[in-house]
Amino acid sequence: MDGFVLTYDHYDPEAEKLREAITSTGNGYFCTRGTAEWEDIGEFHYPGTYTHGGYNRETSIFDGHPVLNEDLVNLPNWLPLKLRVEGEGAVRFGDVEVLGYRHTYDIRLALVQRDLRFRDAAGRVTSLRSRRFVSMAHSHQAAIEWTLTPENWSGRVEVVSALDGRMSNHIVVRYRDLEGRHLDPVSPRTFGPDVIALEVKTRQSNLYIAQAARTRAFHGDRPAATERRLHQMADYIQEVLSFDVEEGRPSRVEKLVSMFTSHDNAITEPLAAAGRHVLRYPDFAGALDKHESAWTELWESCDVRLPAEPRAQLLLRLHIAHVLQVCSRHTARHDAGVPARGLNGEAYRGHVFWDEMYVYPYLNLRLPEITRALLLYRHRRLTEARAAAAEAGYRGAMFPWQSGSDGTEETQQLHLNPMSGEWDPDLSHHQRHVNAAIFYNVWRYFQATDDLEFLRDYGAELMLEITRFWASIAHFDPARQRYEIHGVMGPDEFHERYPDTEEPGLRDNAYTNAMAAWIAATAPKVLDLLPSSRAASIRRSLQVTDEELATWEDMSRRMYIPFHDGVISQFEGYGDLEELDWDHYRARYHNVQRMDRILRAEGKDPNRYKLSKQADTVMLFFLFDEQEQRELFGRLGYDYDADLVKRTIEYYDARTTHGSTLSFVTYAGVLAAIDPESSWERYLAALESDVNDVQGGTTQEGIHMGVMSGTLDLLQRCYVGTSITGDVLRLSPRLVDRLDGVSFSMRFRGTTLRLSIEGDQLILFTQAEGFRGPLHAGVGDDVRELVPGGTCVFTIPGGSPARERGRTMPAAGFQGAIFDVDGVLVDSPHQRAWKDALRELMEGEWADVRDRTTWSDDRFTPEVYQRVISGKPRMSGALAALQYFEVPDAERRVEQYAAHKQRIVVRLIDAGEFTAYPDALRFALAVRAAGIPSAVASSSKNADLFLRRIRLDTFAAEQGLSYDFIRRGQTLADFFDADLSGRDFEHGKPDPEIFVTAAAELHVPPEDCFVVEDAVSGVQAAKAGGMAGLGVARADDARILAGAHADLVVTSLDEVDLGALAAHRLDRRPA
Repeated sequence: MDGFVLTYDHYDPEAEKLREAITSTGNGYFCTRGTAEWEDIGEFHYPGTYTHGGYNRETSIFDGHPVLNEDLVNLPNWLPLKLRVEGEGAVRFGDVEVLGYRHTYDIRLALVQRDLRFRDAAGRVTSLRSRRFVSMAHSHQAAIEWTLTPENWSGRVEVVSALDGRMSNHIVVRYRDLEGRHLDPVSPRTFGPDVIALEVKTRQSNLYIAQAARTRAFHGDRPAATERRLHQMADYIQEVLSFDVEEGRPSRVEKLVSMFTSHDNAITEPLAAAGRHVLRYPDFAGALDKHESAWTELWESCDVRLPAEPRAQLLLRLHIAHVLQVCSRHTARHDAGVPARGLNGEAYRGHVFWDEMYVYPYLNLRLPEITRALLLYRHRRLTEARAAAAEAGYRGAMFPWQSGSDGTEETQQLHLNPMSGEWDPDLSHHQRHVNAAIFYNVWRYFQATDDLEFLRDYGAELMLEITRFWASIAHFDPARQRYEIHGVMGPDEFHERYPDTEEPGLRDNAYTNAMAAWIAATAPKVLDLLPSSRAASIRRSLQVTDEELATWEDMSRRMYIPFHDGVISQFEGYGDLEELDWDHYRARYHNVQRMDRILRAEGKDPNRYKLSKQADTVMLFFLFDEQEQRELFGRLGYDYDADLVKRTIEYYDARTTHGSTLSFVTYAGVLAAIDPESSWERYLAALESDVNDVQGGTTQEGIHMGVMSGTLDLLQRCYVGTSITGDVLRLSPRLVDRLDGVSFSMRFRGTTLRLSIEGDQLILFTQAEGFRGPLHAGVGDDVRELVPGGTCVFTIPGGSPARERGRTMPAAGFQGAIFDVDGVLVDSPHQRAWKDALRELMEGEWADVRDRTTWSDDRFTPEVYQRVISGKPRMSGALAALQYFEVPDAERRVEQYAAHKQRIVVRLIDAGEFTAYPDALRFALAVRAAGIPSAVASSSKNADLFLRRIRLDTFAAEQGLSYDFIRRGQTLADFFDADLSGRDFEHGKPDPEIFVTAAAELHVPPEDCFVVEDAVSGVQAAKAGGMAGLGVARADDARILAGAHADLVVTSLDEVDLGALAAHRLDRRPA
């Protein structure tokens, strides 16, 4: 395990469905579960592919009564690749002896890999490596690569590649009595000899879905002599590829897939689009290269580094990857909401709930354009919300608790209790607080972005109509002189009505009422923000009168909030309910999270008891900071103090089962300032909730978007303490010991910021590019104006200085160290790959132009590599090499050369054909011990592949080195304070852009940094950026590096005088 890799090192059939959900691959357009390609739907496996908006309604019959439900449809399965050896049956886990198995999930790329070694019934031993991804670069693209190696045999194999439209929805056990058939066949088709395609449509919604697959086999990089057979039915198509394999020789199979639906833009129809696109796709390596570039760009904006907590670091990144698989820039081009269970399962039927409230805060400060598009999902359904309100006798817009295709209420009428086997009435559609969540989401988006255009064109209309709804559902009680809201449910969900009554809903849920009061106070601010002409126009079109505005003002001051026993009551009468015998139930039941089901199975009514499924009243302290809480309660005329908050949290914590994963997030957030240790325990529980399936079987039905994104928001908002007031970004860090070294990027009102915490210092760097001011940031009373390219260093009250935390800070010496990767930290196979790739092309496809070039294999020397290619981005390096050897049409050939080199280098890296330079690791560790922050900055897209394979703890043990900052399992990938490897920059070396950016992310002026480089272009880039250049002559090229004006050239980094670094000098260690 390292910061980006999740590994399962054995096959466990009982855990497979959970692992399939956790290792799904998606791109924000569609997502596919991490099922092995060779397994069918069965007891242990469930292939599933889902897309935004892919809904269908079907009717089920219960006791003669028709019940209509809408589901997110399990689309045709594009995964099937099956291996048959010498005409025998297809290989499956259950039919072979598994000799070795490893299931790896590369979080950085959302790439799932399986390494399977097996012995079949005939004694043949075979190794199979499978790699798969859904492209983040091209929304309609997915790819599979198999590497097949016979270990003790040679012979003939068949690979079955199929598209299967015979899918249904039935992964959720409690839904299996409902109709699960949603697809009808349309047509199979072929597009040439190696492309099969299939089109189906949904049975009611008439959504057409088409997939096309191009499957090819290779020996090495050369096409294999392949025989093909085709078989097709109305809803299934397959081709069988037969070819010979040799003992010890790897063969590869590549399956490139495209998927389109009739919802897509700029197509004539899905089947033709799928076939046309898949024919244009590159090979697996080329597709993976672009996929990696797209993910690298996302990680630059979205990564959260938490080096002090390795397990939390891994899970945070896992959550980031899942959030981005559901909500990416591809999502923004479609009519999409946020399904509460993502796009890798069927729980909650793929519907959109209030969980958006936990998702958007993370996106608002990184990818706000995605939030903007997702909010439009609600605006497009405003007409249905208005109709729902009118039908219920209210004004304005009433959005449904569960939303799907068209915005009508999708909450089911019945819900199965798996403990009793009974179907109980489902009253959860009375959770009108979803409307408050939508209003809250729009307001927080505007605060983070200052997107007045969105507010003007869409947001204001949404917010005013929601405010109007709350004003109409509330009524004034003359006796109390307060507004009340009856007939609703709060987030708790265990309480649907009062005991011994049939009337659904509750009176005066505190969370709902407080949110309604806050909305009534905020809506006039929305009008004030609009240009006067737009404010007047929207008031005319919505017929918002002065009398109505006066009512909102009155509601904001006189909404009723119930209290009992010195705490806020969850709803009127909560204090009169019976106490539950918690000791009895905890002793009797292993898991009491769903206490409602336990009680109903015993014939008892959960409405009778003081218990909660999840945070309800406590939500108020999670959503609003302390100042906002004071303003809210003060405006309502209620006494507010910190003791009230503490008492209320403790009261409900003792009575909450945390039957929703969101509850862990909420309680961790509200306890951050009250009980930090308990907060951190809840936070870890939230982080582990999906990967370890703490609810006992729910995650396999689909991940929980709310808890995954909530853990990210919680860290930035409750632990780092971010809040926004106008143009001021306020920061109030808590749990500083846990946060030491934390860093992440944010986009605040269009300006990119980089935040980090070191000891008792919070460092905020403002990127000059795209700066939109004026902006301010502050810790406590220390509020400062942000300037382009500037760095603010704040002292954290109560924090421990870095010196006290085991890290000595430099004085007047170098403040930053920047390392290249290839040739500095690792002896990489890049030179070999560049050379081999050009030789293979010149002796193969390019043989016809070979005599017109200056190339020969002997002329491709290490010196040529260093001088011409080393240090440049891949495409620039490829072009430079082709031009150096005078290859005709170099610009046209460069992409093929670069892609061929990439295939070779990945193969060499996977085979372990590289080593770390011990002198470089010793030097990097010594630099860290000297308190000098360090960054890694390489043009190579493969740099991270090296860094993640180099274990620092193992190296230190072998070398007899002892540093207290080295953690168990730590790799170079998690060692550096900033990692710029593989990023796309407008200018490659010798332009200094990459090094100047690295210095900025270290929050160090360039002149106080030194750069460690082995390439001429790298040294030139360092000097051009005003930095010191330390040249490492790995290839007998000291003279060349000196000629590039390196300040010091050594053949080993052990030669560097570490003491001189503290004096801002690069010098050789005295003999």
